[in-house]
Amino acid sequence: MDTHTPTYETTWAKYSRKFKEQPLIPLGVLATCVAFAGASRQMRAGNKESFNRWLRFRVIAQGFTVAAAVVGGWQLAQERKEARRVVPPHGASDSDAPRIDEIGLRREKEEAERRRFEARLKEAEEAHRIEVEVEKRMKQMKEKGQE
Repeated sequence: MDTHTPTYETTWAKYSRKFKEQPLIPLGVLATCVAFAGASRQMRAGNKESFNRWLRFRVIAQGFTVAAAVVGGWQLAQERKEARRVVPPHGASDSDAPRIDEIGLRREKEEAERRRFEARLKEAEEAHRIEVEVEKRMKQMKEKGQE
């Protein structure tokens, strides 16, 4: 009987967690929105120079946001890759069972592939041995025919 009850996080709890994990992305989005609002205000006022400055700031803020997202995604991928490399210690808990099963399956597949390779290698060695023997006998028959 499973006594574990799943927990669901609220939308705001999720946003809060994501903000703590990647604080630069929401800040970049906020800066982009501020720049866009400033550009809109300057456009309505008819101030072309200030409008263009705000648009440039918006482009810079968007670039910063995209760069932060790319770097954050790369870091997350590295963390996940590192987490996959870690082998659970002996006596791991039940929550680790799927990971341990995955490792066992991978080892079984590798072992089966190794056995198939060894069988193919033995077949190739036998074929080579037969080929050498046939060539040797053909050479002997040729030599007998020339005498």
